[in-house]
Amino acid sequence: MKRKGFHPHGVLVLLLFLVGLIQSNLWAQVDRGGIVGTVSDSSGAVVPGVTVTITNVGTNQSTKLSSDVNGSYAANLLHIVTYSVTAEKEGFQKTIQSNVEVG
Repeated sequence: MKRKGFHPHGVLVLLLFLVGLIQSNLWAQVDRGGIVGTVSDSSGAVVPGVTVTITNVGTNQSTKLSSDVNGSYAANLLHIVTYSVTAEKEGFQKTIQSNVEVG
């Protein structure tokens, strides 16, 4: 009579495959970094709703995001290269931070 169910070696192969996927994802992200910050005005008060543009200097590709209610922003999984970060909001002076190194 045949038993239905998992073959012990089949389960082991599946587990090794899953571990391999997890490890490859961990190694794949070694070449990435992020930029985080808080936008504040000249008095030190945080400024929500600021458009923050992060531009890869080499490719000119950009990512736009907005600062949250705490003035914070975060861009993750960026390539490890040099960026320019621009902050803009109506009623405020545009600010550009050049040569921001991710790495």
